[in-house]
Amino acid sequence: MVSRRARKGISRGERDRKKEQNKNLAQPSAVQKKLPSKSRRDRKKAIQQASKSTAGNPKEIHTTPQPGDIYNGIPTTAIEKVFSLALQYRHMNPSIDVITSLSKTKLDRDIVSCLIESALRLLPPPTTPEGIKKQQQLSERKRELAQKSENEFIDALRKKGYEFLTEKEQQKKGDKTGVTPDVRFKDPVNISGHVCSWLEYKSFFGFRKNPFVATKNRKQLRKYAMEIGPGAVVYKFGYEMGHLDMDGVKAFRESDLLA
Repeated sequence: MVSRRARKGISRGERDRKKEQNKNLAQPSAVQKKLPSKSRRDRKKAIQQASKSTAGNPKEIHTTPQPGDIYNGIPTTAIEKVFSLALQYRHMNPSIDVITSLSKTKLDRDIVSCLIESALRLLPPPTTPEGIKKQQQLSERKRELAQKSENEFIDALRKKGYEFLTEKEQQKKGDKTGVTPDVRFKDPVNISGHVCSWLEYKSFFGFRKNPFVATKNRKQLRKYAMEIGPGAVVYKFGYEMGHLDMDGVKAFRESDLLA
């Protein structure tokens, strides 16, 4: 009587070989194995190591005002007072004048505008065709303005004589790592005592409670610091005091950097 295995033409040895092959395929390779997440100490060590390769006689940028009167950000209490009101009245799409009057703030109008815009981001998305179209047009307009601001910043930085690659230039050179900041210096630059290999430009006001944006930005900046070395984020309208506590990354206000 012929066994079922014999009818299929599969010997015991062949069956064992196939089993071993499948077992090997199931095992992740050295490349496939997921690396353990790095602790804060490991990240700091990696950034320090990257810093050593960029610490040789860097060029310098002195921000203004001069040391002793350097911009260190807006106090959290001033930000929270305005942002909380913007959240409270977001369904009414409040104007800058309304929020300024209610909060009695002395913050710059551009900062108040950024805080209102951040609060409006927490509104439910539109559901009507007209509302969706209006939202798309608004988003496109914001992207255009953000790109315009970034281009102006890059042009101003080039006029100062610094050599660097923009994000698009890095991509054209074949960078496929995804680590392409807005500015990547060809040689490290010392910005008020902080050695920078790269800059990331943000056309808004930086603060820790910025919905969705703050968390995303922190991940992005940490990745740059880990992969490239120390750098900085440049905010068009400034930032909240102490909002960016991150190894290897410093915040600057655009007007101070370009003055």
